[in-house]
Amino acid sequence: MRRRSLGARLRDIREKAGVTADEAAMALDVHSSTIYRIERGKVGIKPRDVKTLLNRYGIDDEEQLGELEGLAREGRQRGWWAKYSDTISPPYATYIGLESEANYLYIYDAIIINGLLQTREYAESSFKFAPAGDPKQIGTRIQLRMDRQERLRLLKEGAELRDQSDDEPTGQSRPLQLWAVIDEAALRRMIGGKEVMEQQLSHLIEIAQYDGVTLQVLPFDGGAYPGMLGTFTILRFAGADPDVVYIEGKTGDVYEETEEQVRPYWQIFDSLRAAALSPVDTLERLRQRLRDVKDGVSDV
Repeated sequence: MRRRSLGARLRDIREKAGVTADEAAMALDVHSSTIYRIERGKVGIKPRDVKTLLNRYGIDDEEQLGELEGLAREGRQRGWWAKYSDTISPPYATYIGLESEANYLYIYDAIIINGLLQTREYAESSFKFAPAGDPKQIGTRIQLRMDRQERLRLLKEGAELRDQSDDEPTGQSRPLQLWAVIDEAALRRMIGGKEVMEQQLSHLIEIAQYDGVTLQVLPFDGGAYPGMLGTFTILRFAGADPDVVYIEGKTGDVYEETEEQVRPYWQIFDSLRAAALSPVDTLERLRQRLRDVKDGVSDV
């Protein structure tokens, strides 16, 4: 995320200075493609190269230079998820980095409950549907899923979600607001059996009452909805960093980053949450579903 923020700012400075990517590349003695990769946050940049670029762009503001050099140093640091790098794909690692830095997450799930909201038992059961793999790697990926939930656990503990020092909160201590719309199908799909679903539904009921969390169920009885066949997450960040849409697919992860690409997802999400049950009615629907599971009531 730091790379992405730094890259966007360097691109903005370059364009305002009227310097082409080829001219910037000459200053660093690299190919122009490297400049584009830096500006898209795909690769890091050394602090001294940041200074070189700013000199080329005619910027001599020491405060601005210090800030951008700081972002460059932070962008070269390994995130908390780096220990899982041998079990996850680079695109998914990128998502975890974005998720860790986001201040707001807007999630829609149509098939199963989102990983951020899963119990360990539900997560373990969901992996049984995945192609056969190394049990150790699967166990590691489940632990990664649990680690991603740290910011929700802070909400549970009633933490203020900010460092007690003067430093800016980062990573797992960064404030989080979560708005999740879950299709009722995900609640009725019996993943892991009766006991697992009882635990999962109880977990959702608890999370739905956290400060900073809005949970809504999209009911069966409302019919069809725009975007109901897809699953996506909108990530929103503090400051001027643009929103990102993440779509996890069987053939690879997709990121939408431009305003034109992101806008339709906001329109879909607004339609979904308008059609979904209110948070209060969602709690009652979850409690009713939990009672049905405990009583063995059929969904048919």
